[in-house]
Amino acid sequence: PPSTSFILRGSGGMAKAVVAALHDSGFRHGIIVARNERAGSELAHTYGYKWLSDLGDSQADMLVNVTPIGMAGGIEEHDLAFPDIAVQHSQFVFDVVALPAETPLIKL
Repeated sequence: PPSTSFILRGSGGMAKAVVAALHDSGFRHGIIVARNERAGSELAHTYGYKWLSDLGDSQADMLVNVTPIGMAGGIEEHDLAFPDIAVQHSQFVFDVVALPAETPLIKL
């Protein structure tokens, strides 16, 4: 539901598509976490969301990973995009990666 808060990790092309879809669906309480300050802050500003360079202890109802973290074959394929505690406090977790179908984040 649109009242759901979310944290989206990433600022590339797929992140832009997901953020646009969330915004168009009425989601108003979002945080974009991206290491790339220019791309991340621009994406957040475009849709009226907050930008952070690091997740810190932020939590939300919905977590969305749109980075290569957890993707098979990458240097971070065994890493989690969000810490266990953030996952435990969320209601929904989405991992938007191509491979594998079941990432370390989804296995939690």
